[in-house]
Parts: sequence; structure tokens; C-alpha cells
Amino acid sequence: MAAPIWKSAMAPILKDMPVRPFVAPAGIRMVRIDRRSGKRV
Repeated sequence: MAAPIWKSAMAPILKDMPVRPFVAPAGIRMVRIDRRSGKRV
């Protein structure tokens, strides 16, 4: 998967950046998705 490569590439670039929590834009809903089927639960 690309995630480990991306993480190792970005870690040195972002090391001095402050950590900020993710804030979803207005109107966006969080929903659960089944990992196997990809369908909403």
C-alpha cells in the first residue's frame, strides 16, 4: 500500500509543523463503511 511510503516521505517535511485535529467542513456527515463490502453500515 502507498500509506507507509507516503508517511515516510512526509514525516521529515512535516516534523516542524503543528499537529491540528481534522475538522470536517459544514454539511459533511461521518458514516460507517464496511471494509469488506465498501457499503454503508
